[in-house]
Amino acid sequence: MARTNRHLLRFALLLVILMGLLGAWVADQQWQARMGQVEWEFSTEIDWIALVSDLAENGIRFFQGATTGQ
Repeated sequence: MARTNRHLLRFALLLVILMGLLGAWVADQQWQARMGQVEWEFSTEIDWIALVSDLAENGIRFFQGATTGQ
């Protein structure tokens, strides 16, 4: 009984890994990040609040470009 469960667990683990790889491949084929939309604009004197808000805004733009359907 224990050996059967071990083989079943190995098969399930292999299946999960293969499906994860397949999902990663499909995601790579469907969604491409639009790096041209990411703009980094920093002035010479920048404070921490402006830096964090710029990073957050550009992060949101990046993920929006990465998840568009076109």
